Amino acid sequence: MRAIRRLYFYLVTFISLEVVMWSVITLARTLFDASSLNNIGDQIAGGLAFLIVGLPIFLFHWFFIQRDILHDIEERSSRLREIFLYGSYLATLIPIAQNVIALVNRITTNLFNLDNTFSFVGSDQTVADNLVAIVVLSVVFLYFHSILRKEWAVNIPGNDLPGTRRLFRYAWMLYSLVLVVFSVIFLLQYIFSLPNTLGNSSRELLANGLAIMLIATPLWAYNWQVIQRSISNRDEIQSTLRLVVLYFLALAGIITTLTCAGQVLSVILRAVLEKEPVFSKEILEQIRNALSFGITLGTIWAYFGREWNKTIAVEENPFQRDALRRLYFYILSILGNLAVFIGTMGITQVLIDILFDDFTGISYYASSISASLSMLVVGLPVWLHYWPSLQTQASQINDTGDHARRSIIRKSYLYLIVFSLVVGLMSSAGMLLYNLISMLTVETAANPSIDLVHDSSTLIIVVIWLIYHYFALRGDGKAAQAAITKQHADFPVLLITDDDTELEKLIVEKIQITAPQIPVTIKPVRELNKNIESGDYQAVIIPANLVTGMDTAIKQAIGSFPGKRIILPVNQEGWVWQGLLRKNRLESAKETARIVRMLAENQPVQTVSNTNNLTILGYVLGGLFAIQLILLLIVRVISAFT
Repeated sequence: MRAIRRLYFYLVTFISLEVVMWSVITLARTLFDASSLNNIGDQIAGGLAFLIVGLPIFLFHWFFIQRDILHDIEERSSRLREIFLYGSYLATLIPIAQNVIALVNRITTNLFNLDNTFSFVGSDQTVADNLVAIVVLSVVFLYFHSILRKEWAVNIPGNDLPGTRRLFRYAWMLYSLVLVVFSVIFLLQYIFSLPNTLGNSSRELLANGLAIMLIATPLWAYNWQVIQRSISNRDEIQSTLRLVVLYFLALAGIITTLTCAGQVLSVILRAVLEKEPVFSKEILEQIRNALSFGITLGTIWAYFGREWNKTIAVEENPFQRDALRRLYFYILSILGNLAVFIGTMGITQVLIDILFDDFTGISYYASSISASLSMLVVGLPVWLHYWPSLQTQASQINDTGDHARRSIIRKSYLYLIVFSLVVGLMSSAGMLLYNLISMLTVETAANPSIDLVHDSSTLIIVVIWLIYHYFALRGDGKAAQAAITKQHADFPVLLITDDDTELEKLIVEKIQITAPQIPVTIKPVRELNKNIESGDYQAVIIPANLVTGMDTAIKQAIGSFPGKRIILPVNQEGWVWQGLLRKNRLESAKETARIVRMLAENQPVQTVSNTNNLTILGYVLGGLFAIQLILLLIVRVISAFT
């Protein structure tokens, strides 16, 4: 209940703060720049109305929050308060930056003898509009800056000020980086338009690009240097947020660069096939945007990809380091695989048309050939660069190969491709059968043999891709089974029993079902009269009532045992096992067998499940959303070529 109340107060405070800020800005603009405003009475009425409504609401909720933190340490150290304070930073700093850019943007457009309407930012504003907004927003920023400095001075134990500050820094950096990217794209578009449009409307690109770059570049450089200096702290360089941001920038950079490279190559190939001048003004106009985006995002990829590699290299655990790289490699691998598949399909269809249809000249197929070849030229090197190394790693019969094969990313990659190909197989086979049957049942003036050859070639390509990935999936299974069999055989287990023979039989039975290669030795507690030899067993299973007792033989036997100890929680008078769910003998035996198998396979063991139905539902919905994003990205990449 306190969390819901806290969310209500901070959310209403933030919304009412925005209302008050922009109401004051509107009213101030009517005072200092009344001559340039249309419907000034309407502006005054709107500003006053929202100020009268918003100010009391803001003051009431904000004073309530400030009073609350004086009497409750938990309220002062809440994450929501930190997000609100740093959110107020962004709510003021971003509009300040936008207004500064608007001022400079209009100056640059005037320098190039252009009207203010050509300004990318603030085309319908005046100097007074921007200065009023900057002053009001700066006052609000300084107020919350003083509040936040006090929070850092107190620094109550249990807060997460460093984590929230990290979130603010990366959000602020990404905002300024987006501005830099836009400015560079504008300037490159202007440069590539010089041979065509020197001296005319392309000047707006130069004016807008310079204006944004003058403000955004030092802003980004400062923010990024602050972040880079902070990574001397190990928590900063190993933070999940840093890794996610670098992942995003590196992937966005390389995917956009490759897409743009494919577009440029497609246009050039089409010009060659149509026997047009490759370096003509028309060709340069067609590839201008692709070149601008490709060069800019290629630079982003080169720089942040290097930072991504540095961040991952800090990870000391080699298995964790490989896992961090795996997602990046598999995303590029699947995109390269898809490009090769579609390119192969397109080239095959064109060859069939040339061989079996009326050939009217290569220029007729120029668009299809250029799009397919560009996909192959761009996609094949990417796929061959990443996929063979991933296959080599997964084929190793060691811990590295075992971790690679068990990776959820690899399994998702292979099963997603196999699933898509099986659906494609059904579709292409259905179309092939449909054409075969329609040849007998439908009279048509068209050439059905061409459709038959097209459908057959599609089916053959799908089958080839499906067989290859099926064998890759099957190879994973065989290698994993061989590795697991060896791991199980090298993991002997000792089961110490008392008088509960039923539980003993169930445990042995479940272990034999779950992992039959694991050797299990049963030894009654009365025969345990010496230390357990470390070389004989890797794990020992013992009921809790024997551990909690005072038997000297038990203490001597398991006290110095270097392997894993699995305790069976049994009901015992006077003992309460906190955090453990009560299980019957069958459930206890199943859980014990599961733990033994996970220990034998060097997997982390979680003995208490804390997931509920809502958590599982959240995982399912999150997975479906992620799949939609991936499919959307794939469709956008395909559409860029077609």
